[in-house]
Amino acid sequence: KYLIAAPSNILSYLYLPSTLHALSLVPINLLKTIYHLFLFGPSYPEIWMNKAPVLDFLVLSSSLFGMYFYFNHLKKGPAYLLFFIFGFSTLLTSLNNPNDISLILPVMYLFSATGIALFLQRWLKVFPRNPIARMIGIGLVLMVVSLSAIYNFRAYFVAWPHNESTKSYFKSNS
Repeated sequence: KYLIAAPSNILSYLYLPSTLHALSLVPINLLKTIYHLFLFGPSYPEIWMNKAPVLDFLVLSSSLFGMYFYFNHLKKGPAYLLFFIFGFSTLLTSLNNPNDISLILPVMYLFSATGIALFLQRWLKVFPRNPIARMIGIGLVLMVVSLSAIYNFRAYFVAWPHNESTKSYFKSNS
């Protein structure tokens, strides 16, 4: 019923803009998208932590490592698909609003998981039979994943509700 009510509802469901902005703004929005993803997040207190990057350093570094892996394996189908989805979601974000970067995040987490798996695979290739080195490698991966989970938990479940801009936003809209 929602999709049939108006054509603009279908466009918003497909994450397409109902009104196209000037195409000259697309490169600027693309740079803002990358800026918000890697350096400083958008200043929307209802969605993101104020000015904190969307991806923490550990997820970002493992994502870049995963991108490096897929870039070296471009002859395989999943690499093309993931880079296409990443490019398409980045384009949709730059067409709509560079602050709505939640469309890119699932692909970045897939790249991150690939980067972590690649690190562990290369570590175990260097130390194939050494149980101490194997435990150190697995411990490093567990530590990185745990630190990232703790950071994201504290940022969005502890710090975000107590942030002054978030409190003021929800007080003024209630």
